[in-house]
Amino acid sequence: ESNFRLEEGSVPTPRDGEVLIRVIWLSLDPYMRGRMDDSKSYAKPVALGEVMEGGGVGEVIASNDDRFAPGDIVMGGTGWTTHASLPGNALRKVDPSIAPIQTALGVLGMPGITAWTGLNTILEAKKGETIVVSAFDQNDEKVFFSSFGSKVDVAAPGGGTNVPPPDLDPYRNILSLSASGSRFEQLLADHVVSPGYLRLAGTSMATPHVTGLAALILARHPEFTNEDVRQVLRASADDVDTPGFDVNSGRGRINAARAVAVDSVLRVEISEPRSPVVAGSDLKNLHVKGTAAGPGLVGWQLSYGAGYSINSSTGNEPMT
Repeated sequence: ESNFRLEEGSVPTPRDGEVLIRVIWLSLDPYMRGRMDDSKSYAKPVALGEVMEGGGVGEVIASNDDRFAPGDIVMGGTGWTTHASLPGNALRKVDPSIAPIQTALGVLGMPGITAWTGLNTILEAKKGETIVVSAFDQNDEKVFFSSFGSKVDVAAPGGGTNVPPPDLDPYRNILSLSASGSRFEQLLADHVVSPGYLRLAGTSMATPHVTGLAALILARHPEFTNEDVRQVLRASADDVDTPGFDVNSGRGRINAARAVAVDSVLRVEISEPRSPVVAGSDLKNLHVKGTAAGPGLVGWQLSYGAGYSINSSTGNEPMT
């Protein structure tokens, strides 16, 4: 209440080329926090007393632009208002038959496009170059903000707790670097340890642990491939959740001491089929080719099936 004020005013009248919108959904995005601060940034802050800027989705109730008619659903920079009159060129139509209209502010809007671009254009994640990491707390439990699933390789310390806010702050316990005097330090002043250092929590804390450990492994064994490093991380991890693989920790929480002590790695690869087999395929006549070999190999297990109906073949010799 001390930061925002609710005001009532007249519904605006659209001018030539403008469209009057009854706003139904408002966006609430991370960038807005920066717009409410006068620190140097890529965009000017919202001035005190002005309407909070942001995207909105709403229904056209009057139009002076032939491209839009009353009843159309549109999105644009409405700000946090119940009604907005905007130039037609600043709007785009939203098709309610494709998805719920609020997704135009989320997965089908700016946040979703940003995530897609980061993943596919900037990161360009490729098979064999990616390690999936989840965040665990000091009790070796998955924290509430961490993703999970069948693709997780390992877990790593991410601070936090498995209980959502307001209980998060006491567990921001991962020591992190920060630009001394930055706005980040101002926002989290209670967590600054000394200039340039503060304690944080997040998957952004867990991933650097794995990156650093991968660098240590490669420093000792520069001949290791990307897949070798991934196997070392998985094989040396502490099994802290459900025995064996689980969707929370993958193969376990990383153990740096054990990982850097590994001098050889087993190599396992399925060469055929190269892509996932579609459910309903004839698994009995499916030809699988691959290799399983390396120092100290005890045996191998090939599991196959659809859904939860998994069968296995096992062997005690290197497989080729």
